[in-house]
Amino acid sequence: MRQAGGSGRRYSSADRALIFQGCTVTNLAEIFGMKRQNVERRLGSCPTSGVSQLGTPLYQIKDAAPYLMRVKLTPKQIEETIQRMDPKDFPPFANKMFWEGMAQRRKYEEQVSDLWHTTDIASTASASFNAIRMSLLLLPDELADKAGLNEQQRKLVQDTIDTALESCGNALIDELRKPSGPGPESPTEEGPV
Repeated sequence: MRQAGGSGRRYSSADRALIFQGCTVTNLAEIFGMKRQNVERRLGSCPTSGVSQLGTPLYQIKDAAPYLMRVKLTPKQIEETIQRMDPKDFPPFANKMFWEGMAQRRKYEEQVSDLWHTTDIASTASASFNAIRMSLLLLPDELADKAGLNEQQRKLVQDTIDTALESCGNALIDELRKPSGPGPESPTEEGPV
């Protein structure tokens, strides 16, 4: 007997027939722990993979499973699935409703300050960094006055602060120059992030 999928498990010929040729409604009812009548009802439009020796339809497990399993999705999972879908696959009413809903959500998030425009972020960051920069630039003189640093010590502190500020500035510029990925959630120059 041959090993399937490299898992180390050996399948009987009956198991291989179910996996590769297809399952009857009775087999699927047993696999999924359901009543035969419920399986028949749910498989309504499921494509068949053939016919058994007794003339009953056969179904691939991978094809039948979505019809037989009840998957409980959270609203977040539904949203993520829809966002991964190609818009051309949406029915027209769903496409319009989804994007109108997303626009309303973005407006609300902007109103409660959960969503910021790039220019607002840049302005806030700039004001914060300027305040930090000014405090650091005044530090050597303050230390010289309060702690009695001599000129050589003050110069060393000043050089260290200048190097740190330059390094932070360069790192920030490098980070901002990195391209963002494509997609509806990518920030634009004036768009929300």
